[in-house]
Amino acid sequence: MQDTRNVDEAVQRLTALSVDYSDSGGARPFYFAVGLHRPHMKWSVPERFLDLQRDVAEIALATHRVHQHGVTPWAFYNCTALFDRKQVAAYVNTSAETGHGDVADPDLARTIRRYYYAAVMYADEQIGRLLAGLDAAGLYDTTLVVLHSDHGILGL
Repeated sequence: MQDTRNVDEAVQRLTALSVDYSDSGGARPFYFAVGLHRPHMKWSVPERFLDLQRDVAEIALATHRVHQHGVTPWAFYNCTALFDRKQVAAYVNTSAETGHGDVADPDLARTIRRYYYAAVMYADEQIGRLLAGLDAAGLYDTTLVVLHSDHGILGL
């Protein structure tokens, strides 16, 4: 998985950086960024994260499953990019007014949510590994960590 490799490399680089930081007596502050792809689509995650999720039938559906009046269209996304659009077309009701739709098949919506939850757990583990790497490098107590997301709206 790419995110696992990204964090592996980040921890190695932090270890090397810690030597330079220590040698300078902390006088050489640094900026270090690590990007994770998950929980973005396609939600490929190690199987063990899917195994931790509830059965599809037990996963709740979103309260607002269609584009709401007054909400900008880009704020609603029905996650059809997860699959081939032709494959999913039969499961999506598209509004002629907005061009956005509701995943009509509740089991498909629940399955998408199940994969999303697994991807969030996987990303959480990677962040934990990164924080552990900071600690092992002796940088944890002197580092400001900022987590940033580009969005996070799941309209299913």
